[in-house]
Amino acid sequence: MSKRDEQEPAPFFHGTSALAAVCISIDGFRLLPVILRRWYLGLLGHGIYITASLRQAAWFSSGYIFRVRLAPGTRILRLDGQCDPRVIDSLRREFGKDVLGPGFDKAIPSNKHLRRVEVIHLLNYHWAHHDVEGKRRDDLLIAELAVFRRYLARCHYAGLGSLNSDAGVVVFSPTRLLAHSLLELADCDVLRWSNAPEAAIRQRLSEADPTRLALVAAAELHSAVQSVPLLRQRVAKPEHEELVDLDRDELRALLAEVPRWQVCLRRFCEKHRIAAKEPVVASALMGATTS
Repeated sequence: MSKRDEQEPAPFFHGTSALAAVCISIDGFRLLPVILRRWYLGLLGHGIYITASLRQAAWFSSGYIFRVRLAPGTRILRLDGQCDPRVIDSLRREFGKDVLGPGFDKAIPSNKHLRRVEVIHLLNYHWAHHDVEGKRRDDLLIAELAVFRRYLARCHYAGLGSLNSDAGVVVFSPTRLLAHSLLELADCDVLRWSNAPEAAIRQRLSEADPTRLALVAAAELHSAVQSVPLLRQRVAKPEHEELVDLDRDELRALLAEVPRWQVCLRRFCEKHRIAAKEPVVASALMGATTS
């Protein structure tokens, strides 16, 4: 197995919110519409983000962190910015200098299938050169990585990333991730914990309390339900025309997701024998998104 392939570094972490933690506990990992994701596409594009760094997971969490493992046979391509100049030079001579630029895919004929070693080194070349004249070009990088996914799929990779960097690791399919256990982070504060040593974070971690988790998740769900009529109003009578498409997309996504969130919360409460009559839980479960 190549050193660029990571199959079972133990463990990975996934920082998340209370409502997402409830849904993952019941329904497994799932890809949300981008409009509902707190971090949108992330640096590596759409997918489920994990990290080997507990500190990084705490930074991205809203108080809850899953220990996760990769399903057997899952291959992750490691981004380390290291590439063989001989491979890069060979690609440049075969396809021209454009293969090393943002529109690299247009330089490769449709009937040409890059070999795995070429994909690995070309991708890492782009990763190492995503700063242009000292300025990050994250939007272009995300677009490039989206194109690379087609090549990665042909090489049987399920994700890619940098194990301990801020970028993390993105896994393309939720079914490749297995939730192992759920931890609760006391006094979660993104700015404060972003520079905290992992030893200090570990001291604040404990196994998640189901009742407390359900109550926090219910509050988050109630807030989502309450936002639906406001979004309907903004779509019907937009104050800012340039935002109406975003509001419409968010409304459509919420109408699709809220019922599933309610089912997950109800099943979680039943599983842990948490009274659905708790005011915040009852309010979240009874709230309707239909007119």
